[in-house]
Amino acid sequence: MTSESPTSDLGGRTGQPRLAALGRAAALGLAFTATLTALALPIGVGYVAYERWIAGHSLQEASLHLEDALMFLQSAASLLALAGAVAWVTLFLRRVDRQGDLRTVGLARRPRGWLQFGIAFTGGVLFAAIPIGLALALGELSFDASHWSLEGGSDVVVDALGTMIIITGMAAAEELVFRGYMPWTLGRSGWSDELSTLLPALLFAVYRIVLNPASWAVFLNAIAGGALLGLLTRLTRSLHVAIGARLGWAIVVGTVFSLPVGGAPMEGILHSLSTPRLAWGNACGPEGSWVILPLLATGVAVAQVVSFLRRRT
Repeated sequence: MTSESPTSDLGGRTGQPRLAALGRAAALGLAFTATLTALALPIGVGYVAYERWIAGHSLQEASLHLEDALMFLQSAASLLALAGAVAWVTLFLRRVDRQGDLRTVGLARRPRGWLQFGIAFTGGVLFAAIPIGLALALGELSFDASHWSLEGGSDVVVDALGTMIIITGMAAAEELVFRGYMPWTLGRSGWSDELSTLLPALLFAVYRIVLNPASWAVFLNAIAGGALLGLLTRLTRSLHVAIGARLGWAIVVGTVFSLPVGGAPMEGILHSLSTPRLAWGNACGPEGSWVILPLLATGVAVAQVVSFLRRRT
């Protein structure tokens, strides 16, 4: 007699239909995307309405209100997106906790969790330095020296802290969904470890493109980055690594250099002025860089070899 209860292994087999599990994983990603899109939609409509209002007024009248209005819209959109992310984190934790499998998605307390987080965070910071350093060296990136003098130090710090809070909430929610719940759902239903990692990475890339249509570089980088984070989560049995690496990257790119994160513009410490050519493309920032794709692919290959060797031993 066989049991239908899930095992404690992320790749455990329960005999549940594979296509049904894939459908649930895809539906979760779609619902997650729809939630954030719906929250941002009123802000986008408000922004369009405000642009039409500007068209009917003089430049002097418009300039008096433009900065305050845009700051309000950006703050409202950020808070709504953060609220959506927090809601999804809460839903995720309750859903998995009811089934007693928090350990399988890396949410159990771990003695070295913060050490893993710190190492991964440092790795994310160093990885972000590659395209940014290359852009500086090639003259594709410079900084607006008047940022602090125009806005004041306190406003800049407040903007940077707000950006960091939003980045933290979104990164944690996305990793819980795409590197936690999705692989967990597929693995429990008979999908192989490789497909349970690759399919969520593909869905993550689609999610990114749906929210912010971008370039092929962004799409492929999202697949490779998602696969690498998924493999690291599986190897370490912890989401500390995935969340730490994402935050290290995003805080450097968004909070420090005010470059786009997830296709969304950020307001950070430095106002970056970019002329995209080789280091990154269009308005996507480092996430649209062809330079980091081979590095991510190499990381995926190495992690896959380590995973294979570990299974054999």
